Amino acid sequence: MHWPNRRASIPLLLIIATLFSEIYASETPETILIRQTLRMDLSGKRRSDFDLAISAYGKNFVEYNAGNYDDPRKWDVLIEGHQALLNRLKNDVKTYRYELQRTIPTIKVRGLVATATSLDSGNVVNRDTGEIQNIYETQFWTLIKEDDDWSISSTVRNVGNNSVDSTDYSIDDDIKTLLTRISNARESGDLSTLTDFFSKHFIGYDANNNFDPVSWNIIFSGSEEFSKYLAQRTPHVDYIINRTLTSAHVGPSGHEAIAMTRETILASHKKGDSKHSIERNVFWTLSKQNEGDWKVTSMAYNCGPIE
Repeated sequence: MHWPNRRASIPLLLIIATLFSEIYASETPETILIRQTLRMDLSGKRRSDFDLAISAYGKNFVEYNAGNYDDPRKWDVLIEGHQALLNRLKNDVKTYRYELQRTIPTIKVRGLVATATSLDSGNVVNRDTGEIQNIYETQFWTLIKEDDDWSISSTVRNVGNNSVDSTDYSIDDDIKTLLTRISNARESGDLSTLTDFFSKHFIGYDANNNFDPVSWNIIFSGSEEFSKYLAQRTPHVDYIINRTLTSAHVGPSGHEAIAMTRETILASHKKGDSKHSIERNVFWTLSKQNEGDWKVTSMAYNCGPIE
């Protein structure tokens, strides 16, 4: 299991504020269903009901560990796919007794995709040794809706605010090649090639110059909405993209990856002399669980400050 490497007391005011926001936030049918899905996961663990817990997850699930850091370049890929999750959950409900509470202070929905933040607190007890782990953990979830049901597509465990000291990150050549091809397709206006690089349930974010995914806003819900945006923009704007891959990390099974790029974009309107430029970080998650080639599953513009 991957829990925070620290013990922390839970401030009373934080608990009160969280409960207040959850009880009095304006709910919709979708947010109610999303809460039920996230509680189904925890309820299955608390009851040692493996079937209930696994029913909350999608077939292409991926789990990341933020390690209590504030920079997604430090995320590790822990679980790649439904079978790996199934194996882990079977072992966990057999080995541990869960005495946890979960509050869900934020849910953001756009179309058929959603994000949520949860705060888990309490104890996890080893059934054989009696060892008790005190838990206080923030998780960031993404969910997709298919056939009127919401399922968990990914989670980021142990979201925290510890600063990153090292800037020595690995680079994967296949990821570098893919992201270069994406920028080339955007510059050339080749929309059919460009959209083929993105998964069906792709999520696009505006990170608002923050690393913390809890603060990110969804701006694209699925590849179809992203394709429509590109179709509207491309006939009217020319792009010059200077993109540098600053980090890329592939999971242990080779099916999931994360990457960060630094890029400068120059946008020129085809009618007139108007030009705009922006320098930004972009964070990417990628998968090839269903295909032989990498597909972009999420992209967060303006991810963190420009160093």
